[in-house]
Amino acid sequence: MDNKISRRRLLWCATAASLVTMSILRGDAEQDMHAQESTWAGKKSRGKYREAPMLAALVAAGKLPPVEERLPAVPFVRHVA
Repeated sequence: MDNKISRRRLLWCATAASLVTMSILRGDAEQDMHAQESTWAGKKSRGKYREAPMLAALVAAGKLPPVEERLPAVPFVRHVA
């Protein structure tokens, strides 16, 4: 009985395994992205802009001004298409 695996078979199996892994990870990333979008959509904004959740603690502590004071009156937005 021959227990050796050919190089072609090894490469095929490794490629298949990596494609399956990548598709699983991509599905998780898409679910996380949709969850984050729904979280942002559900929150009410006090003003024109929304505060980043990671900066909210600094704003509450007074170490950082609110987002309305940090951004310019007319922010520069580059549209790419």
